[in-house]
Amino acid sequence: ENFPAHCKVVKRCYDSGFAVVGLVGDSFQTALLSFERQRNQNISASNLPSPIFVTAKDSQTLTEMLLPLIQQHDTVLVKGSRSLQMEKVVEGLRNIREQNFSKFMDTM
Repeated sequence: ENFPAHCKVVKRCYDSGFAVVGLVGDSFQTALLSFERQRNQNISASNLPSPIFVTAKDSQTLTEMLLPLIQQHDTVLVKGSRSLQMEKVVEGLRNIREQNFSKFMDTM
């Protein structure tokens, strides 16, 4: 695993202004912990609010953890390796969206 690259991704996510960031795997969890330790030691010059970081062992768990945090019109970027099956996150979020839309239509 490439620890410096994972740390760089975490920092960029932090600096991006995203509201929520989901990370899959032990490497990202370790990188996030390292980043948070460094950030707590330094005063950040950023005026952006800190994102909510969600870490999970796999894509299915991440999907379940993200669902309560995502609102109807949020934009969601899913980026990750195919080996982590990040397409399952997209499928899970899409299925929930479609279920919610169906429930909405049933009330009309």
